[in-house]
Amino acid sequence: MHDEGRIHVAPIADALAREDWPVLVALPVVASVFVFAAPRLGWWAFALAGLVYAAGFVAYERARHTERTYHQLAVALGRLPELSGVVPEGRSERMAELASAVASHLNLSPRDVAAAGSAARCAGLGRVGDDAWPHLRAGFDDRAAARWTAIIVGRAPGLEPLAPLLGPVAPPDPSAARVRSIVDLVAAYDDAVHAGGLDHEAALEKIAETGRGDVVAAIGAAALSG
Repeated sequence: MHDEGRIHVAPIADALAREDWPVLVALPVVASVFVFAAPRLGWWAFALAGLVYAAGFVAYERARHTERTYHQLAVALGRLPELSGVVPEGRSERMAELASAVASHLNLSPRDVAAAGSAARCAGLGRVGDDAWPHLRAGFDDRAAARWTAIIVGRAPGLEPLAPLLGPVAPPDPSAARVRSIVDLVAAYDDAVHAGGLDHEAALEKIAETGRGDVVAAIGAAALSG
């Protein structure tokens, strides 16, 4: 999800890409502090501006560290269905990569691209209960699995915003609903290929029945380029 070197070498570019406006606003503030303080403080203006910049940079690094921690939590949760044997090995990583690529093909914002990847990684988490408690299977359908997935993710620290992207009901927000459609169709595509044994074209034809032609086309392009 992150390139570690990119965070340190190009923090401004990273902030622009991720829409971290507080960090971007801090930069002109530092410049303003220096310009207005220099006539009165002389060389001390450098120290004052440096302190303001250092505070902003520390906050920026802490935010990136926190984001990496949440990403690692999503990775761990996404592996549970694979370890329990209810989904094929490597599904969480495949879905995360494909969902992120599809969101990029559709020109979604960087935050939505990241959300699509993380949500896709955790999709199917609710299926662990289907395998672990056979007595629940009688009433365990796709909606129940999605509901459990949303509940588990919603209670994971830092991953709460992903819950609406994984539940049985599509979120009302148009942007979130679009990300949700990406996650759903990427899951359907992966199931068709890796569980159903269909080839690329046949899998696309199957998921095309949903009517989301833009997402299906993006999946086709992203799967081939990947």
